[in-house]
Amino acid sequence: MILVYSLNSVSCETEVQAYIRDNVLLPCIYDGTLPDSFNIYWRDKSNNKVLDIKNKAENLQTQHKNFKGRVESFSDQYVKGNFSIILRDVKQEDAGGYECNIRIGDGSQQTVRLNITGDRPKAATTPPGPAGGAAAVTQTSIQLLLCLCSSLSLLL
Repeated sequence: MILVYSLNSVSCETEVQAYIRDNVLLPCIYDGTLPDSFNIYWRDKSNNKVLDIKNKAENLQTQHKNFKGRVESFSDQYVKGNFSIILRDVKQEDAGGYECNIRIGDGSQQTVRLNITGDRPKAATTPPGPAGGAAAVTQTSIQLLLCLCSSLSLLL
């Protein structure tokens, strides 16, 4: 008996935790071969335009007013398939699902669920080392790696 898997698109959900007023990384990684031209569409739970990346450049003209001046991508990383964004100054209303739609041949889609847990607790003392956001990025990186590994295992 021979079992064959055909994978035309990849859909993966990652969960990210943040506090109000934090800056948070919303991951989106494409691990296939990139063509010369591609389009990436970030949308929120209400299908508002968070960020569009067209022809290797951010298109901010149609960005929804709730995200103006609050979203940053890594244009130098596009060639490596990294279409992650940073959402700055997180608000309670930012909580919910975000979709990174990758319009490259197979039409991949990645979903990120952003959970907002209220205000960051005030610490009695400031601990040494990196600021609070570092742990969230590390946790997100691990979740993204697990997601990519499970997607790759489907191919094998």
